[in-house]
Parts: sequence; structure tokens; C-alpha cells
Amino acid sequence: MTKEDICRLADISMEELDQLPSIDLTGSSVDSLPDGIEFHILNINHCPNLTSLPDNFKCTVLNIADCPRLERIPNNFQGEVLVIDNCPRLTSLPATLKIDHLEIRHCPNLTKLPDGMELYLLRIEDSNIEALPEDCFFHQNLSLINCPYLKKLPDSCIAFSGDVNLYNCSSLSVLPNIKVVFGNLNIMGTPIKNLPKNIKIGGCLVANESKLETLPDGIRIGEYIDLGNCSNLQSLPDGLIVNGCQNLAGTPIKQLPNRLMVGGNLNILSTNIENLPDDLQVKGRVSGSKRLLDTYEINDDIPNDLPFYIWKDSSYVYYSNRLYRIVASDQYSWRVLDAEIAVRIMLDMRLCNNYDIDDGVSYIVMDVDHHYGDGPTTNDAFRRMEERRLNDITYMKNNKSI
Repeated sequence: MTKEDICRLADISMEELDQLPSIDLTGSSVDSLPDGIEFHILNINHCPNLTSLPDNFKCTVLNIADCPRLERIPNNFQGEVLVIDNCPRLTSLPATLKIDHLEIRHCPNLTKLPDGMELYLLRIEDSNIEALPEDCFFHQNLSLINCPYLKKLPDSCIAFSGDVNLYNCSSLSVLPNIKVVFGNLNIMGTPIKNLPKNIKIGGCLVANESKLETLPDGIRIGEYIDLGNCSNLQSLPDGLIVNGCQNLAGTPIKQLPNRLMVGGNLNILSTNIENLPDDLQVKGRVSGSKRLLDTYEINDDIPNDLPFYIWKDSSYVYYSNRLYRIVASDQYSWRVLDAEIAVRIMLDMRLCNNYDIDDGVSYIVMDVDHHYGDGPTTNDAFRRMEERRLNDITYMKNNKSI
């Protein structure tokens, strides 16, 4: 296929080929692409005769859908976003693939990813993928939907600045030691029984129809909690604070925890709860058996600043509907990191030092070249920053001399 063929199929001129931000190609006439061509956004849809892309292919955003004969992505593909949907002959991705955003849907023969991938977003849907590489990192969002053969996540998955969605991964029974999810955590339809101790979830916990048995001590959840139809749920930790609704409907739980505060509605329909704690506080409506609710007068005097109580003494602060990591504070102010920077540093520290900023770090400093230091005092933080800067200089000199 030539550039002229592309212009004819996309109904554009040669001038527009180099100027338009987005090009759409479709149909049986698309069997190849010319060498040396570059795109910003290229959408390839319903191309039954396309088997591969040229080796020197460049495209910032590449969307490929419904290409039943596509067998490979070129080894030196250069781009930022790659979305592949319904390409059943695709069995692997290039070992050298370097992108920020990867989505794979309905590709049954693509069962593994390249080693060493570092992504801001990974989304895999309706897949037979069996495992994710242990040396991969996902900074922002991880979404694995309907992946029945996936049994575990890499131990490197300890922090996410966005959402984690593990919906209906029916073989995934254990989570790694996740420290923080700044967005939502969804484990609906999984056999996961326990969450990591002290896990912090900035958004919502969606765990209905999972096998959760309880919530761990030290858990912090910023928004609502949905545990509906969790068939193994036995208890909840005392002092749980919910900044939104709490759904326990259809669970075998027998008793609510002491000092439970719910800022929204509480649903305990079809549970084994026969008594309510005297210190229960619910701002919204309680749904349960009429006999039970007629017996108790529920306190609805809930503080307006529930997020303050949820995140108190946690090294995190919830402000303007966003969660931040506190690295230093005094009587009147906090020094904070936003989600993206906090997660990047946590992953760097875990990779280099086998610890992270939730392990007793009070101060973090950074210079203009993004060398950072951490420690219990500002002097320790500056000292470690200088050590990392000198290590980088030494590394660059050694590599240059090879």
C-alpha cells in the first residue's frame, strides 16, 4: 500500500495526510502500510487482510481493532498509546516495546507481556493472559477485567496513583502488599479473601460478590464501601469510618463493628445481624428488617469533616476531593506530594532500597534534576539526595567510558 492508497481510502489529500491529527483506515484493501510513514493518531478498523506493520513504523496513538490476520507489532514500534482489540492471531508483543499506555481486548492468544514494562496505564479485558512479568511497573491505572487464568499480580505492584480494577478475575485469590491506591479499588467477582494490612484507598472499595472475609486493621477508605453478597464476610474492624454509603446486603455477617460511622446510607438487608451497636452513627438511611430498625433509634449526628477522621494520623490528607501524601508538617501546614509524584518515588525507593515512603519517612526533598532524598529529618533527606546525585554522575561517567 502507498501513501496515495492511504489518501484514497481515508478520503483525504496528500497535504492532509501530513497535517491531520487523526487518520482512519478500514476495509479489505488495507493489507500493509508504506515504510517511513508517521502518524499522530491512526485508527485501523476492520481490516481482514492486514498481517503486520512496517518495521520503522511511528505513531503517537495507535488503535487497532478487528484485524483477524494481524500477527505482530514491529519490534521497533515508536509510540505512546497502543490499543489492540479483537486480533486473535496476535500471540506476543515486541520485547523492546516502550509505551506509556497499553490496552488489550479480546486477544485470546496473547497470553503474556514483555519483561520490564513500565506503564502509566495497563488495561487487559476478556483475555487468557496467565501472568504479568515480575519486573513490570504500573504507575497510574491497572485494569484487568475477565481474565480467568491470571493467578497473581507482581510483587512490584505496591502503589497506584489512579484506579485498580480486577473485576471478575476468577483465579486471582491473593494481592501483593499494596500500600496505597489513590483512586478506587475494585475486586468484584474475585476469590480474594483478604486485603493487605494498612492498605489505603483514596476512593471507593468495590468488593461485592468477592470472597472477602473481613477488612484488615489499619485500612483507610476515602469514599463508599460495597461488600454486597460477599458470601464469606464475617466481621469488620472496630472504629471503621465510611465517607459515603456502606453496603452489606446479602452477607452472612452477624454483628456490626463498634464505633461504626457511615456518612451515607447503610444497607444490612438479608444479613444475620440481630442487634445494632449502641454507638452506631449513620447520616443517611438504614435499610434492614423492620423488626430490627423499630427496636433502635440510630444516631445521625455525623461530623461534616469525616475525611479528617478517616485520614487522621495516617501520613495522608484528603483535600478538595483528592488524596495527598504528607511528607512534613507543622502546627499550621503540611508539605505534601500529589499522587503521581508520591507513587513514582515509592516505586523508585522500593526498586533501589526495598522500602518506600510509608516506612517511617518524614521528609522528602528534590532538586531541579529530580534527584530526591528521604529521611526522618531534612538533613538526612538532603544527604541522601546528594548521595543519589553523585551515584548518577558516577554511573554516567562509567557508561561513557565503556
